[in-house]
Amino acid sequence: MNGLGTANCPAWCRMDHSGESPMSHEGHTNAVPLAADGVQFLEVRTVQYAAEDSDSGDLAAAHIPLVEVAHHVDGRYRLINLSSAQARALADALLRCADAANFARHPDRLRPDALEQ
Repeated sequence: MNGLGTANCPAWCRMDHSGESPMSHEGHTNAVPLAADGVQFLEVRTVQYAAEDSDSGDLAAAHIPLVEVAHHVDGRYRLINLSSAQARALADALLRCADAANFARHPDRLRPDALEQ
């Protein structure tokens, strides 16, 4: 049990399921601001939807934990659901691109493997 809901919750679930059978689970949300005024930002969290609870495609229908990325702009948002392998590949790609961008400004600060493919 994670302390918030029932014994059926995964350890990462932060929803309060007391008194109900959980149909979905949500982890902590991590927000990344993309604009100083706060109208554009990314939210990243772990989710697990029941198959009948989701219209997000095959990954959600499999009732497996996903990494959900929400891009918010002016009160609207788009969702992308990634498997853990896809999320790790994206994280690696983002790190490599960030290192390359940093190298353009600071050539002495590049990780040795940043530009390897």
